[in-house]
Amino acid sequence: MHCRLSATIPCVFALGLVHSFARAQTQAVPVPTAGLEHRSVNAPVAPEAIYIGRKGGVSVIDLNGFGQGTGSIARYLSPNYPYGYKRNPNVGQPGVVPVLVPGTSNDDAGSAGALTMALDSSLSDVLAHLSEGGDIQIGQPLDLIYNNSGINAFATTSNQVNPWSKVAMPGNSIAVAPHPNPPRLVEPAPNPRMGIECEEPTVTTSIQVPGRVTTMSPPCTASPLNKLINGNPFSLSAANLGVFHQNFDGVFHGPQPMPPSPPPPPPYCPYTTRQQIGHFLYVLDSVNDAVIVLNSNRMTRLASIRLPSPSAIAIAPHLGVLAVTNERHGTVSFLDSNPLSRTFHRVLGTIQVGTGPTKLAWQPEGEALVVCNTATNTLSIIDGSSFSVRTVNLPASAPIDVCVSSRQFRIGIDTWTWFAYVLHKNGDLSIYESGPTPIGPDRVTATGLRFSSATKLHHAASLAPTCFVTHQDATGLGQISVVETKRTASGGRTSTVIARIGGSNATTPVKDRLSGNRIIDIAFDDMKNFGAHPEFASPLYPSLPHALHSGKSLARLDGTTYRATYEPRFVFVALGDTNTVDIVELATGKLFRSLSVPGVRSLGHYFSQ
Repeated sequence: MHCRLSATIPCVFALGLVHSFARAQTQAVPVPTAGLEHRSVNAPVAPEAIYIGRKGGVSVIDLNGFGQGTGSIARYLSPNYPYGYKRNPNVGQPGVVPVLVPGTSNDDAGSAGALTMALDSSLSDVLAHLSEGGDIQIGQPLDLIYNNSGINAFATTSNQVNPWSKVAMPGNSIAVAPHPNPPRLVEPAPNPRMGIECEEPTVTTSIQVPGRVTTMSPPCTASPLNKLINGNPFSLSAANLGVFHQNFDGVFHGPQPMPPSPPPPPPYCPYTTRQQIGHFLYVLDSVNDAVIVLNSNRMTRLASIRLPSPSAIAIAPHLGVLAVTNERHGTVSFLDSNPLSRTFHRVLGTIQVGTGPTKLAWQPEGEALVVCNTATNTLSIIDGSSFSVRTVNLPASAPIDVCVSSRQFRIGIDTWTWFAYVLHKNGDLSIYESGPTPIGPDRVTATGLRFSSATKLHHAASLAPTCFVTHQDATGLGQISVVETKRTASGGRTSTVIARIGGSNATTPVKDRLSGNRIIDIAFDDMKNFGAHPEFASPLYPSLPHALHSGKSLARLDGTTYRATYEPRFVFVALGDTNTVDIVELATGKLFRSLSVPGVRSLGHYFSQ
C-alpha cells in the first residue's frame, strides 16, 4: 500500500478509523454566510429530495411537495394554483406545534408541489452556485454538530431516538423526513450561532400509533396525528391527498418546544428529527479540482477540499470516509467524512491505483472499494479493512462505470460471494465475482451482453445482484435495461436483461419514451426506506466499521429476515441532449414529468453508491 499522510497522522490509524455516530459532543463549526445577503435558500432534504449537479451549481427536486421553504409568494397566492404548501392539510390544524401559518413572502411561500424544482427566494432553481456540479454524495446528518440542543432542553441528543427501535441515538435518521420538509425561515433566527434560521420540525405525535415513536402526553406537549399520509400529492380531494411514498406516515417527528426560562427539569420526550435538518452534501467541482461540502438544506458552503485531479466520489457505507479518484495522478484519496472526528474533512491518505482511475463504488458491506482504471483496462480492488490494493484485468475495452452487490450470504442468490458489474466503453458488460477462494472465484467474466452507447450503471434496490444500465436501443432511442444475475442448475452464473424502460421495445405496461436519447445519469427516490433498521453486515469480516444508523448497506434486518434497504417508486433520468430530467414510474414505465435543467451533469440520492 502506498499512503501519503500529514506528519501528525499515522497511516494505519487514519485509514483504519472506525466511523460512527457514537460520540455526542464536538466543537461547533463556523457557518459561512457570505453571498447570501440578497437571497435565501431553504430546500427540502433527503429522503424526500433528489440532488442535481449542473453547469453552474446544484439544484433540488422536491419529492414531498408540502414544505414551507423558499418559493414564489405570487404562485402561493394564486387561486388557480392548487398545489404545494398551501395544500398541506396540517396548516391550521389545532395542536400542531410550531403552528403552521400561511406564507407571506418568497422566504416562506413554500413548495410548488411534488416533483417540482425547489426555488430560492429570488426564484432561481440553482440553489448553490459552483463552477461545475459533478458527482454528488450525501453524507452524515448535519444535526450531529449544528443543532439546537444548547438552547432547547428538549432537543438534546439524549432525547433523540431511533424511529424503528426507539433506542437513544444521535443524529437525524434517514428513515424519516421532517415536517414540514422544510420548516419555514423565521425572524429572529432561533440559533444564529449554529446557523439555524428555521423552526423546529413539528412536535412528535402524542397519540399512540402502533410501531411509531410518540411523546406520551402528559407530561409532554400534546400533539395530533400528521394528516399527510401516503396518498396522491396532486389530488384535489382531501380524502386522497398525501405524500407519494413513505414508511412512517401518520406521525410527526420533531422535539418538544423550547422550555420557558428558567426551564423546568425536562422530561424524557423522545423525538427523531430536529434542526438542523439535512446532511453534509458532497459535490465534485472538477473545474476547480475540489470537493465542495454544502449544507443540503440551506446550501451554504461548509468546506472546500482541494485535490489533484478529482474525477469521481463515493462515500463508504459506514459514512466515515469519502473516496475520490484523481484521474491524472492515478490515485484515490480518502477524506474524513465523520463530523465527530478530529480530522473531519481532511485528507486521511492517498493510495496509488492504476492509470486513469475514474468511476468507483463501495461494496455495500464495506468489504472493498472497486475502482475503474479506464486508461489501462483494469480494476483496482481496495480492501475495506487493510486498504491494500489488488489489480484485476478485464476482458473488454476500458471500464467506464461500476456498481456492486451485497455479499450473497443467505440473501439473494446465496452464492456467498459479491458481484461487481463493470460497464466498458464499447458497451460490453462484465462481472467480477469476489473471493476469497475457495468461497468464490475472485475473477472477471464476460456476460455476453452489449449495450449501444452505454453510459452509466446503478445498483438496483434488491437483495440479489441486479443493476440498471443506461444506453440506447437498436433504433437510437434512450433506454434503461435491468440486468440480473442468477445461479444455473449446474452451479454456473447467467446474467440476463429482465426489464427495459423507454425505447422502442420497453417491457413496462406503459411504454412511454424518454424525452431524450443521451442518458448521462440516473437516480431513485428514497422516500420509503428502512435506514433505521439494523444493517446486513459482512459475514466474513464482522469487524468492519458500520454506522449506528442510516448507513448505506443495501439490506436491512426486518424481524428475522432481510429486505432491501429502500423501495423506490420513481427513476430520475438526466438527459444531456435535451437538458431535462425525466421522472418515470418504475412499475408502469409512465413518464410522470420532464423537468428542464439546462447544463445537467449528475443526479444524487441518499442510497447511491
